[in-house]
Amino acid sequence: EYAGLTLTVLGLAAAFAIRSRWSWFWGSIALLSLLNGLGAHTPFYRLIYDLNVPGIRNFRAASMVMFLWAASLLALSAMWLKTLEQSEKWKEADRQRWIKGLWIAAAAVGGVFLLAGMAPGFVHDLWPSNAGIPDWRAYENWPAAIDGFRLGAFRTAILGAGLLALSALRMGGSLPSAGFSVGLLLVTAIDLLPLAPKFVKTFHHDEYYAPEPLLQALQQDKETFRVADLPGSIQTGTLMLYDLQTMGGFADNEMAHMQQFRGRDWQRTMKGLAQNPDGTVGGSRVMDLLNVKYLLFRQSETAPLGAAANRTVLPRARLVASVRT
Repeated sequence: EYAGLTLTVLGLAAAFAIRSRWSWFWGSIALLSLLNGLGAHTPFYRLIYDLNVPGIRNFRAASMVMFLWAASLLALSAMWLKTLEQSEKWKEADRQRWIKGLWIAAAAVGGVFLLAGMAPGFVHDLWPSNAGIPDWRAYENWPAAIDGFRLGAFRTAILGAGLLALSALRMGGSLPSAGFSVGLLLVTAIDLLPLAPKFVKTFHHDEYYAPEPLLQALQQDKETFRVADLPGSIQTGTLMLYDLQTMGGFADNEMAHMQQFRGRDWQRTMKGLAQNPDGTVGGSRVMDLLNVKYLLFRQSETAPLGAAANRTVLPRARLVASVRT
């Protein structure tokens, strides 16, 4: 959800300085995405939630919309780079006015974030989420958090002001396009590389989850099939950790006709299902058509996980909206 300083600074510069319908459009998308992404920290999200804006209640977290913030900044940044290249054709007076504005903006950005880094407690006092919590400084992780904030503010002061200074030098003609591009890459690397090892990590799920022998056994089945888990049998998302295809999916993000066919509840899925004397099951047309080969169950919270093979399962099929013959 972090767009990076390069996109943020160049994108905001375009939103404030460029006057066109596209800058207004992408600037509006960026603003609405930011307000929505802040969630309960502003009254905006409460307003659109109460108004029941279509689709807003389908989001698991308000910050998920921040991909639109990054996309908007990307479009605005492209417009800014195009403006810098076209500035060579401007009148000298207009170009000098823009250059002066960029140097002023660089000084303002550097000064504001330097002050924020020197007085982080004051900045946190202004943030709405801390209102009504008088002892938030007593939290155990507060020293580490404030050190991280201070470092981030100082880095933003230097890199943010540097990006605007690079733009001023490029517009003035004293920095060629190649040098400007190298400068952008260096700023982006300095900004993102220290963050990547802290937030992007790989791990094997066996290090954090107790292995499930039954699911490990199902992994040995090399046929193409799906697995259906009765409610309460396993934690949501567990099957994907074992590379087992499910009938429902982690977040139920499926096509509309797939949901309509499968049904949102288990009543339709279980219709016709019967248990055979040998413990296997069969008879559910929905499970058969969805290529469900195993039905997982747990008889109680402490009981081991069980699996019943579906003897009437059909080969993998595709659901399509229409067929031409």
